[in-house]
Amino acid sequence: MIEIGAVGAVKTLYDSTKSIIEHQKRKDSKGFTPTEVIALWNHSLKTGDMTFAYERTFTETEESRDFIKRKWGSLEGLHEIYKESPEGTSIHIHEHLDPYKSDKASVVYDVAYEGGKVTRWKDTLVLHNGIWKVRPEFVLTEDLKN
Repeated sequence: MIEIGAVGAVKTLYDSTKSIIEHQKRKDSKGFTPTEVIALWNHSLKTGDMTFAYERTFTETEESRDFIKRKWGSLEGLHEIYKESPEGTSIHIHEHLDPYKSDKASVVYDVAYEGGKVTRWKDTLVLHNGIWKVRPEFVLTEDLKN
């Protein structure tokens, strides 16, 4: 009886790990993984590629639209913030995806700023009409190093 439980636990762990690995590689209809979308979304906001930023920002709910309007006025307002970040700013992405929901993903990444400040971000994405989109109202952040 204990062996069956142990085998079951090992199988559950194996299935969960396999699911995470498969999900991490999951690409949308345009060929992007959630991690790639986060990297490109951040880059598009920094460089002003607003076409990509709008395409990859989830604005299909009133909650999302209201959040963007309340925080930045628009994605252009967010671009102004990104544009002002120092050239020495770098991003290191850690992937953490929800293995149980094929239409939702979370990506964790650290941003290192000039002067040594490091902030950890967690962005949530949703697979909408076949493409991964960032849900800005679910972004979480914490300072790791000041």
